[in-house]
Amino acid sequence: LYYGAMSNFMSGKYKETLASCKEYLTKFPDGLYAGDMRYRLSFIDFNDKEEDQSDRIIRDLEGFLKEHPNDSANGSMLCLLADTYKRKKLNEQGDQYAKAKEMLANEDAALAAYKKAVLTDSPDDVMQYALDCATAIMQKRQAWADIAAMHADFMKSKPSSPLALVSASWVARMYSREGKGDEAAAMLATAMGERFAIPASDQVEFLIDELVKTLVPKKKAKDVDIEAVDKKLVEVLNKISVGRENATTAARIYYARARLAELLKRRDRADLYLKGIATTNAKDPSGLSPALLSVCGDILVKNGDLDGAEIMFKRLSDRYRDSMFSDAGPVGLGFVALARKQYEEALKIFDDALDNNTGMSKFKETTLGKLEALVELNRLEPAEKLALQIVGDKMFRGETAGKAYLMLAQVYRKLAAKATGTDGVEFLKKAYAYYQRVYIAYQAQPEICAEAYWQAYETAKAMGEADIAEENLKALSIHPKLMNTIQQKRAKSMVK
Repeated sequence: LYYGAMSNFMSGKYKETLASCKEYLTKFPDGLYAGDMRYRLSFIDFNDKEEDQSDRIIRDLEGFLKEHPNDSANGSMLCLLADTYKRKKLNEQGDQYAKAKEMLANEDAALAAYKKAVLTDSPDDVMQYALDCATAIMQKRQAWADIAAMHADFMKSKPSSPLALVSASWVARMYSREGKGDEAAAMLATAMGERFAIPASDQVEFLIDELVKTLVPKKKAKDVDIEAVDKKLVEVLNKISVGRENATTAARIYYARARLAELLKRRDRADLYLKGIATTNAKDPSGLSPALLSVCGDILVKNGDLDGAEIMFKRLSDRYRDSMFSDAGPVGLGFVALARKQYEEALKIFDDALDNNTGMSKFKETTLGKLEALVELNRLEPAEKLALQIVGDKMFRGETAGKAYLMLAQVYRKLAAKATGTDGVEFLKKAYAYYQRVYIAYQAQPEICAEAYWQAYETAKAMGEADIAEENLKALSIHPKLMNTIQQKRAKSMVK
């Protein structure tokens, strides 16, 4: 009966679900699945678009929860009860004060239900929903101490849960708000514990980021003694690693040092540490976590070690397909294919990722990779359409949009090469205008800005505009923000 009811529920056959749930509850009012059946019935009432069923849902769920405090579906029922209180319509009678009081009472009841759900023996997704919703209500109220207390209680009651790591970060933030950075760091270190040496524990890097933040004094980056903070950070992490030292702990310590350097605007130092992790583990990445596999794979692609990058991304795809970095593996393999000039294979990978991974974390990178593959395959019409879509979407800002503009200009140069007469010149003018737009608007991204200057120089030459080309070359050669770029070094050697 239970499986029949669930089949109807999952198929969206709500009339049939009502009938089968009621049949189950008639025959087995205290059965193993009684709580889940009541949850499904209340869920259907909650989604009734014709009539507000809030009072009925609250009455039924509170009554069942009181009589069955240990039912396996209590977490889900408490979350639905809380959602119902949050959505409950206010009494139409009464003044504004009475309505505000009623709204606050409903929110109090919702918060209490979410907090109870957090401490049930429910699946992780239910507990995470309850934690997130309760935290959001308390954030709105600026009840920081209450947030810390709830997450601390969760850590004590469920220390082995992966969500305990997220709770640890919340408690650490509360410590930091009170100026207790050392206590926050110690608590985060304790929370990581043995997980620090386990590569499959994919939220450790998230905690490392929080740990680094707690140790950095609230000063301007230039006024912070990076050596002193770096030493303290290494000492904290070495204590966690004692007796557990392996490739994972070594990589994570250098990752933490890289994050510290990045936070203190020492990009050169951060890049050096990350590159060290990537090159050291290129042949055997078994000690790397999903986050580090993703980061190191990208570094190896950029450095031209495509075999090493492929190993990283394959391990990520094969071993951690259920992690929060699940899409980074196949997308990374797409960029490896691009670097190997296997454009059809790359396009296939990117299309598959976009079609089959909704809500993917690397959506922007994947879309940009697809655009590059289309350009390289000379599929210029769909490439132009996709590029215009990217630059017109507010979600694609900063570096992603800048790269898309460069590729859009490249499309017009390719079209110019195929065109005849004045059409070719018009396409070149379009390309030049986009390069000009990029080097004006994207000076915060030196690599993109420098490339736009260089390509504007090349395009002006192709249009027969020697003076304009020379102006671009000179501007590139003296631009103060582009001093470390390859393009500026090349321009300096060519300026007359």
